Amino acid sequence: MWDVAGENMVLDLMGHKNYVRCDNCSLVSSDLFVTDSYDHIVKVWDFRVKNLRSIFEVNHGKPVENVIYLPSGVLTATAGGIR
Repeated sequence: MWDVAGENMVLDLMGHKNYVRCDNCSLVSSDLFVTDSYDHIVKVWDFRVKNLRSIFEVNHGKPVENVIYLPSGVLTATAGGIR
C-alpha cells in the first residue's frame, strides 16, 4: 500500500501470486479492505490482525479486474475477465 501524498510505501502485503488489480476500503470499518488479483483470488484484509494475513478469500475462477464494496459497506462485488 502506498501513501500517494508522501510518495512512499507504507505496507507490503504478500498474499497474491500475480498482479493486484484493485483494492477498496470498507465504508463501515477503516480497518477492513479488499484486494483482487489476476491470480483469481479476492482477499479481505483487516489491519487489526497482527500478522497481516487475509481474513477471508474466495476464488473468483478467472482473473479479477475490479472489486468494490457495496453501499452497505459489508458486501463486495467483483468483475473479472474471461481468460
